[in-house]
Amino acid sequence: MGWIFRIIGRLAALVIGLPVAVALLYGAGALLGALSLQGAPGGAPADGVQVFVVSNGFHTDIVVPMQAQEVDWALELRPEHFNGANPVAASHAGFGWGDRGFYLQTPTLADVEPDVAFAALFASSGSLMHVTLWGGTPVPGPNVRPLRLTPAQYAQLTANLRAAFQRDTAGAVRPIPGAGYHYYDAFYEGVGTYSLFETCNEWTAAQLRRIGVAVGWWAPFPFGVMWHL
Repeated sequence: MGWIFRIIGRLAALVIGLPVAVALLYGAGALLGALSLQGAPGGAPADGVQVFVVSNGFHTDIVVPMQAQEVDWALELRPEHFNGANPVAASHAGFGWGDRGFYLQTPTLADVEPDVAFAALFASSGSLMHVTLWGGTPVPGPNVRPLRLTPAQYAQLTANLRAAFQRDTAGAVRPIPGAGYHYYDAFYEGVGTYSLFETCNEWTAAQLRRIGVAVGWWAPFPFGVMWHL
């Protein structure tokens, strides 16, 4: 009978150890991805558009001026999408992307439930864009990194952000009524599928890579986005 207990013990060790090993490999990959710079760091252009990358320690947003380079986000982000805020009065708009179920069910980190997090990573219910209106220019600091983009970079970033929204037959964005956490934010149907490898922070990093900003080659966590900025 002893051999049966040995087999059971080994199986139990495997069941317990495998998730730990996977988590360690994932963390090591995230660290390596953050350290491995993709793109060559360059100096800020003398003239251009200043945007910001903002982190709350868990999630990152790209914050852009409401009006710049003939781009007016207030033409797409309408007052009726928000619970009281008027985009016309905002100075900037922050854009984030994430899993639909996780976004709608976890307004704060205290609201995170294991089943919701698991579903986001392995059985995503679709994606949303989260837009936050800013009443003033973000103040640079450890969690707010300014970036000055060339006109061409900003035009490409704008096109990429617009492409991240699902649109109706008339080309308008598709808001989720009443889903915002506060009066100054709103959710919209998004494009793409959240996963263990395509996280909210990797989405931010991908937008930056596409316009030539040097960030880690894989950034599932905020530090992979913020480290090189």
